Amino acid sequence: MKNIRTLLMLLLLLPALPAFAQQKAKFQIVSFAENPHDMSPKTHEKLDRDGHPYAIIKVKSNNPDDDLSAYSFDFEHIPHLVEAKDGELWVYVGRNAMYVNISRDGYHSIKRYDLGLTIQPGRAYDMRLSVEAPNVFRQMLEFNVQPASAKATIMINSQKQGAQMENFGTTSELGSVARNIELGVYTYTVVADKYHNSEGRIVLDKRNGHHVEKVTLRPNFSHITFKAGEGTDIYINDEKVGTGTWNGDLKAGVYSVECRKPKHKSVVEMIKIEENNDRVIELRTPVPQTGVLAVTSNPLGAKIKVDGKDYGVTPKNIVDLLIGSHKVEISKKNYSSVVTTVEIREDETTECDTKLNKVAKVTINSRPKEAQLYIDGKKIGTTPQIMELESGYYNFRLTKERYHDFEKRVHVDISKPELKFSLKRQFQKKSVGYIEAAAQVGSLMGVGANAGGYIKGFNIEGYYIYGLKEEIVYVDYANGSIPDKNSLNAMCFGGKVGYGFVLGTRFRLTPQVGAGVVSISTNNISSSAVTASAGLRCECALLGNLGLSVTPEYSFAVSKNRVFKKLEAVSPGIKGWGGGFNARVGLYVYF
Repeated sequence: MKNIRTLLMLLLLLPALPAFAQQKAKFQIVSFAENPHDMSPKTHEKLDRDGHPYAIIKVKSNNPDDDLSAYSFDFEHIPHLVEAKDGELWVYVGRNAMYVNISRDGYHSIKRYDLGLTIQPGRAYDMRLSVEAPNVFRQMLEFNVQPASAKATIMINSQKQGAQMENFGTTSELGSVARNIELGVYTYTVVADKYHNSEGRIVLDKRNGHHVEKVTLRPNFSHITFKAGEGTDIYINDEKVGTGTWNGDLKAGVYSVECRKPKHKSVVEMIKIEENNDRVIELRTPVPQTGVLAVTSNPLGAKIKVDGKDYGVTPKNIVDLLIGSHKVEISKKNYSSVVTTVEIREDETTECDTKLNKVAKVTINSRPKEAQLYIDGKKIGTTPQIMELESGYYNFRLTKERYHDFEKRVHVDISKPELKFSLKRQFQKKSVGYIEAAAQVGSLMGVGANAGGYIKGFNIEGYYIYGLKEEIVYVDYANGSIPDKNSLNAMCFGGKVGYGFVLGTRFRLTPQVGAGVVSISTNNISSSAVTASAGLRCECALLGNLGLSVTPEYSFAVSKNRVFKKLEAVSPGIKGWGGGFNARVGLYVYF
């Protein structure tokens, strides 16, 4: 029986034998000789079983890409070892070797090659091989796998000795993959997700031919739809695949399917999937985790809302609320609403007792309108405002530009549906500029103008006064001549500083100190004096940008030139121009 099987195998392989025979290539030993200068046997000494050192034959090839490890050596029962060393093959050989047999897959072997000498222990030898590339004949191999959508991977294995399984390729969208490979006998395995593996055997024996291997895969899956309800997460083998519903292909087998939902107990089912059995599976829904909320209020009869949903009026037990935080709103007409958060625990009752305060719907108005409203320090908006406030005392504050701030503590209840507040106009401000037309009476009568301003209360002002009163002075420029008549008047200019105090809505008092110059000049006379002054500027705002001022002040000369001294000695009027009491009345515009 065994012989018959062997004969059948030979018959099957017979067509391929000519092709296989043509693939054999040759190699030969170009040279072999002892290298007396190589000390490798001493530095890399190895001993045989009798304690004698091995000789080393260093084998090299004329082809730098040659795989030296593919060569096998036989020294006719004399022991030897083989090691790869940096592009060389070191063959450790026992003493007395005279012949060698060398073989390699796909090549003609060298039989009983005479080394021409006897190998001596501890010596080094060089061997050079010359190898020709083998003749490799190929054939196009194409796999056509159905269904094309399987995206199959093909693994092939040559039947040559020592050959390893290799990846032939992955099929395209059309289900095909092709490569040009060496002639020979191959086995293959087609692997695809959710399909059974398919195996086969191929003989390639036609040089430059084209072989198409058709493979039809048998499915190992079913198209399954899971339904779990809205908001329920579906997990297959602990991996989330969808919410509410999921459909897809599953390989035949047993799966752990879990339904999860917040604040619910998860449900796990073991579901067996068979191949070619498409179906819809209704999953068990998770079980709610609930508790009870007991709601009461003072007074009773208040409306209840939980998370925006109506639940009737107090008192009431609300059952089957999901565990976790919930927003509870209690409201009743003419009472303030109360919003709170409760925590529901599984199979427990949570109490919610609420006291409601009476509220009044209040219209808050002001004169003038559009004043900024603050209640208990909180910015509300501009008047008028319509609000619901709990009964009780509140601090009201209103502000508006160019008006005094208004503050008042008021009791609010349902009996006061409207609150009206009046703001007083603030005419005087701490920072303002002004221009003034003025008249002055006193020791120096005149008219003039002022310009100044306030910066956070600090005052600076410049002024000019033209004297209206004339003085006649006769001056004798030459002894014995008739004196000349001179008509004199004065002008005064200078500056002041001070600090203003706002009194109420319309008034301001500003103590001032200043310095100025009084100048007298005619065709023949020119004179001046430097003066200092102290006074009190009194302002009254008449309209929005118009005011009246009265400034009583006293001035005195601090420096006089020679002519001025002579003039005031003969004229009491001119003496008053340099010092005395004055009062200035002005009409000013401020901005």
